Amino acid sequence: MSRDKVILGAVSLIMALLLWLQVDTQRAPAKQRELAVRVETRNVPADMIVTRGPRTVKVIAEGTTEQLDRITAEQIAAFVDFQNAGSGLQRYLVQLSTPRINVPLRLQRAYEQFELSRMESRAFKLSVEPRGIVAGDLRYEGASADPETVSISAPEQALAKVNFVRAMLDLSKIRPGETMTAKVEVLDKDGRPIPFASSDPEEVTLRPAVAAAPATNRFLITPQWQGQPAFGHEVTAFTVRPNQVEAAGSPAVLARVQRIETEPIDLSGLRETTTFTVKLKRVDGIRLTGETSVRVTVVVGATASSAPPSPLPEGPGP
Repeated sequence: MSRDKVILGAVSLIMALLLWLQVDTQRAPAKQRELAVRVETRNVPADMIVTRGPRTVKVIAEGTTEQLDRITAEQIAAFVDFQNAGSGLQRYLVQLSTPRINVPLRLQRAYEQFELSRMESRAFKLSVEPRGIVAGDLRYEGASADPETVSISAPEQALAKVNFVRAMLDLSKIRPGETMTAKVEVLDKDGRPIPFASSDPEEVTLRPAVAAAPATNRFLITPQWQGQPAFGHEVTAFTVRPNQVEAAGSPAVLARVQRIETEPIDLSGLRETTTFTVKLKRVDGIRLTGETSVRVTVVVGATASSAPPSPLPEGPGP
């Protein structure tokens, strides 16, 4: 056998083997893989919004294991065309776009139900709601919003459920002379967000009114008397509850105040121990931050003789 015939025989054998492998591969049964593909909504009318429908659809891919291993859901585009669609719940054709995939694809369901709702708009006055705690050296005195009114758009039925529109103000971040931005929230009567609602503008500018917090101090309470107990009786002691009160004001004013006095307490004709509820006197330039009235108990006893009553005590009793 010549050398050329041997080489020709070997080449023929190799070609036959490759052909057999190709045919065997093609005869192998195709496999399937299910992919969850995100649905795009296209050409939605300007005055409508999709309020119901699946977010993904199931796509079946067929091919060999090697082919299926190379396919991902991100390579497949599934979409619904809402051109000239009307409002309400209807069945729509789902379409596929697969420019980079060369294996058969099919949808598990060719039609899916989607609901379109017509959008409505209405103006709402914005409320500013504070939260948090103001820094200790500041006092919050309210806030305004710019703009004060916003336009809320939502499906007609959802718009009817709007109860209030607010912007939250974080008191821990406010500073004198500074503004803040806050997102507009659209809520129902239970404080829950309205679905599919949008605000124009989405954010507003808040202008908090901030002032320096007044200084505070505590002062002893001093009762003021008028009149005298009945003949043969005298005041032997008195108590004040509470005996101190907190007041706020500018440091200069607080420095000039030594005590807080009560309104006059009339002792005329007293023969026995008596408790009075009496208001505290107002002092210009300061504000009482605690009690505005106190209870004063006056202890009255008989004198040892019929001599004139002794002078009233100068300070509070125990």
